[in-house]
Amino acid sequence: MNISKYNESFIGEANEQLTEMNKLLLILEKDHKNIDALNDFFRVIHTLKGTSAILGHMEIQNVSHLMEDLLDKLRSKEIDFNQENIDILFEGVDTLETMIDNVAKEKKQIHGKELISKLNASLISEAEKTADKESNTADEILDLKDIIFMLKPEEKKTLGAEIKKGSNTSLITIIIDEKCKLVEGRAHQIFRDLKEFGSIIRSVPDKEEIGILEGSRSFQIIFSTSKNEEEIEDVIYQTPEVNNIISEPIDSLSNQKVEENNRSKTISAGETIRVNVQLLDALLNLVGENMINNIQINQIASQHKNKNLDVALKASNRLTEDLQHYVLQMRMVPIDHIFRLFPRMVRDMAKDGDKEINLVLEGGDIEMDRGLLDEIGDSLVHLLRNAIDHGIEPSDARMKAGKEKAGTIRLSAHRDQSYIVIDISDDGKGIDVDRLTKAAIEKGNVSEKDAEAMNVDERLSLMFLPGVTTAKEITDISGRGVGLDVVYSKINSLGGTVNIKTDVGKGTKMTIKLPPTMAIIKALLINIGDETYALPLENVAETVLINHEMVHTVGKRDMFKLRDEILPLFDLNNEFIGASTRDDSGLSAVIVEKDSTRVGLIVNDFIGQQEIVVKTVGGELRRSKYFSGATILGDGSVAMIIDVGAFT
Repeated sequence: MNISKYNESFIGEANEQLTEMNKLLLILEKDHKNIDALNDFFRVIHTLKGTSAILGHMEIQNVSHLMEDLLDKLRSKEIDFNQENIDILFEGVDTLETMIDNVAKEKKQIHGKELISKLNASLISEAEKTADKESNTADEILDLKDIIFMLKPEEKKTLGAEIKKGSNTSLITIIIDEKCKLVEGRAHQIFRDLKEFGSIIRSVPDKEEIGILEGSRSFQIIFSTSKNEEEIEDVIYQTPEVNNIISEPIDSLSNQKVEENNRSKTISAGETIRVNVQLLDALLNLVGENMINNIQINQIASQHKNKNLDVALKASNRLTEDLQHYVLQMRMVPIDHIFRLFPRMVRDMAKDGDKEINLVLEGGDIEMDRGLLDEIGDSLVHLLRNAIDHGIEPSDARMKAGKEKAGTIRLSAHRDQSYIVIDISDDGKGIDVDRLTKAAIEKGNVSEKDAEAMNVDERLSLMFLPGVTTAKEITDISGRGVGLDVVYSKINSLGGTVNIKTDVGKGTKMTIKLPPTMAIIKALLINIGDETYALPLENVAETVLINHEMVHTVGKRDMFKLRDEILPLFDLNNEFIGASTRDDSGLSAVIVEKDSTRVGLIVNDFIGQQEIVVKTVGGELRRSKYFSGATILGDGSVAMIIDVGAFT
């Protein structure tokens, strides 16, 4: 059997298991007596060991097995639970991560010899058990061929005889609900009921061992009967708290045909499936192309005035909208998908910097587009590094300042209307604005005269300029003035904003504001000269007609009064093609806003609202400050999407 095709699923599951291990180790590092976390860790490493062995990744299986042995002795208190063992387990997780990454990249596998030596050393000092324990615990679901290999001679003889006489023989895996308090009781009930319909040739683990391991909830049996598969499953499902049954027919002892039945009467194993994100991207692109095609067909239909065609198009438009909705929903993932990667990172950085830091995560259930989430990962890493290195003080300095010994970094997410807001705050020393301004002046990013005219928020924004840093020395984490300028550029390119608030001596808060998706948006189409442009509707506040006498020039900038508000005014004809818009009947303007800043944009005409598919642009257009992307209109022409941030 070719098992390489299962590697993609294995890698995805293994990476989730590594994240869970890191989470549990962080808990155990703070509380060595947390038996629930210890048992959960044992279960996760046990599962990884089993799946890696089945797929032939023996190096991963070997490391997992030794880590499992160490955890087993920690659980039984044969060895003391100390920081040294925690560090070895962390090193084990890191080694497994490298091994799994090598599987993904089809690279030569490492053997982890140094780690294996450390694990063996931690075990060899203790008295070894006198007998080998069977590793077939209730949580390990074994392959059919492995269980047949385990059969005793008399069991093989019985199985062969049942197959020969035509009985229905199968390997049945039974999974009990994780909330079940007495797994062994449910197993006993199932065994009792099945004996009325056939013969149990082998149980894995043995009947007496089912449920002994805390957290275990599955077992396997080789069963022979004259009844059919559906009848037997109905018998098993009569026992409460049975979640799922997997039946594999045994046709012979040498060549087993595997046929899985994932039917579940309570919780189906098929409720979710793994889908390659590239396939989702391709599907979204197809939906976008379909939307563009529909717009073109609607424009053609509007010229012909055919009632039947209009009815058919309305149905087609409704189906397209539904398809778009469900595809976008498929791409939405909880932000915890990336949040859960950070506790381990913060722990290691804090340890390297000889600091104590508590990371608090909030709002992990907030959902956002998978593509957008992948794009902001590096930005969040930069901001967390900045908080660790520049924000949180060493423990002795914090205590002298009357603070808690351990600093706190809070990473939280919440919704603000259609936007997603991510806050990274710390209770550290805050930002010295004067020192930051001096650093920017020394780097030549701003003149002393301009700096004096800046308010506090404008001076704080200097930290997003390339090369600006207040660090006195370069560390492995920061100090080169690289990072925050990248963050600012990235977030802006995604249609978002970054803001800073600081209080010297008390801490700093960085706020990222992002749209929920960057693929399909609602836009206001406008005319500028002979061209059509798109403005993201979420940035449009209102449209107005301005009389010429309402416009006043202050310095070199046009201004106008809208009700009780004085707003800057930009003529887009002048900005884009160097020709001013002048119409005796007045000026058409759209009021746009971003990050609480409002301006007026003069246009030739308003076309209307429309959902558009955002396309990326390259070359000179990407470097232009005016445009964030492009879209294709119904007539096949291209319309540039205006970046409101260029004017606010």
